[in-house]
Amino acid sequence: MGLIWTNKVDGVNTVLAEDVNSLASAIIENETKLEDGASLFVTEVSVTASRTLILTDKDNKLIACNHASVAIVNTIPPNSSVAFPIGSQIAFSRDGVADVSVALGAGVTVTNTAKLKIANQGESMVLLKTGTDTYKLFGSLKA
Repeated sequence: MGLIWTNKVDGVNTVLAEDVNSLASAIIENETKLEDGASLFVTEVSVTASRTLILTDKDNKLIACNHASVAIVNTIPPNSSVAFPIGSQIAFSRDGVADVSVALGAGVTVTNTAKLKIANQGESMVLLKTGTDTYKLFGSLKA
């Protein structure tokens, strides 16, 4: 089960950084209480080197990136290599000092921002697949 990112002002098209950071904080605690009283368990995956995303990274996972000096780049592969279902979400946290970013595989685009890095240590971002090779990125971001 994936989460749909919405805010209370104008729905799914605008997600505030504070909304993402609030949910990411709950994810880090490994348990999110949903409005209907259900519980969602989230697995944390620790990453210390750059990598290409894999299908099992989607939904219910937090990619926790932690390195003291080397930037960690998470490459989004084209749909022809890894077919994430539309609506898939991948959450990332920047636990170390070094930059954490996403890179775009061949033909992949992020449509809502040119900022592809988590802004500061302790903050997070969420990648949302919106089309075959298109994504949106939400959270505390920098260029």
